[in-house]
Amino acid sequence: MQLQFRCDKWTFLLDGRVFEAFYPGTDITHRYHVDHMTIEAKPTSDGQRIRFGYLVSGSLFGGGKLDVPTERMPEFEAFVKAALAARTPA
Repeated sequence: MQLQFRCDKWTFLLDGRVFEAFYPGTDITHRYHVDHMTIEAKPTSDGQRIRFGYLVSGSLFGGGKLDVPTERMPEFEAFVKAALAARTPA
C-alpha cells in the first residue's frame, strides 16, 4: 500500500521513491523522483498555498498548486516528511 494524501481535487501518492500527483478530468499526471521534487508553502487566510514541482536553476518549475486548510496541514506535512525521508542520503 502506498502512502496517499487527498485534498481539494488533487491526489498525491508516494510509491517508494516516486512522488505522483493526479488531478481528475485531465490526462496529465505529475511524477517526480523524490530526489528531484520540491514543495513550497505560503500562508493563506485558512492554511497554506502549496506549490510542487522540481527545481531548475533555483526556480520551481512544472507541477501544480493547491490550498491546504489548516486542519489538514498535519496530514500533508506527514506525507511530505515521508517523501523527504525517501531521498537518497547525501
